[in-house]
Amino acid sequence: MIKKPTKKQLNKKADALFSKKVCKKGICEMCGQKKFRLQCAHVVTRTLLSLRWDFKNALALCAGCHLRWHKDPLWAITWFKAVYPERAKYLLKKTEKKKKLAKT
Repeated sequence: MIKKPTKKQLNKKADALFSKKVCKKGICEMCGQKKFRLQCAHVVTRTLLSLRWDFKNALALCAGCHLRWHKDPLWAITWFKAVYPERAKYLLKKTEKKKKLAKT
């Protein structure tokens, strides 16, 4: 008998595939350095499932830039809005929509 995978296992697999696709860019989107090992960073927390696997919500970052992203979120979001204004508007709209749904 084949055991059906759990939701957690499926999410983990989807996360790995999504990360791999995001990091295929081969360059850190923040510092511009070509790196062999990049990390997938989410602009809006991945706990918001509607944006978890949305490419507009993901960045390929080197380890140093990813650390800075988490250590200095105010700087990070200011940088993101300046470099990717359309993506920032899109994500803001998506998160506002989610908040409205939560209130009702």
